[in-house]
Amino acid sequence: MHLQFLNDNPLNSTVVEGANTDRVLYEISTKAISGVQNVRMRTTIRDGQTDDVVAVWERTPNGSERTEDRITYHDEMRLLADWLPHPGGWARAQTFVGPDGEEYVWERHKKYKGVFSLVNARTKNSVADTHHSRGVSIRPSARPGMSIDIRPEATGVADAILLSFVVIEQLRREVEVTTVRSSVPDKIVDMMKATATRVSPARSAGTV
Repeated sequence: MHLQFLNDNPLNSTVVEGANTDRVLYEISTKAISGVQNVRMRTTIRDGQTDDVVAVWERTPNGSERTEDRITYHDEMRLLADWLPHPGGWARAQTFVGPDGEEYVWERHKKYKGVFSLVNARTKNSVADTHHSRGVSIRPSARPGMSIDIRPEATGVADAILLSFVVIEQLRREVEVTTVRSSVPDKIVDMMKATATRVSPARSAGTV
């Protein structure tokens, strides 16, 4: 099973089956929410064939730890932190329990840089791999962008795999943006210092 994102945006994208088909498997959309206590953003994943809601991620303004975020998966609401304890990005292994009762772990691929594998914690078998437009792809597709290859034994938990990927990938991007923004002032200062160093000798020569 190949989930192909048509947009390079985990919060707003159509997800089709395979790189060369237009069969829609999921629709992912996000909107700002007002009037709901502590909820600022709501991401909804719908079944592309039935339009049924598969999962909802409700975000609260509580910083990067996401301790009060909620997810609703197949009509069951819980705290995001209870389902995905460390959702901050791909820097560490990410663990969740699927609807089949099995524990799954997202971890860096042992061979390919920029690729992540989902491993069944009990069997130690890899059941899915991610591919990214800016990373390495084990199986290059005709369409650029994010995708997830799910092996046959894990297609029954595809909804959970997609939800976990959306959360982790989005938070990874936010952490990345925050890191870049926080480093900009230092870069500017360094550039100014470097420019001053290059200009000083010329000024000195002109005053002799």
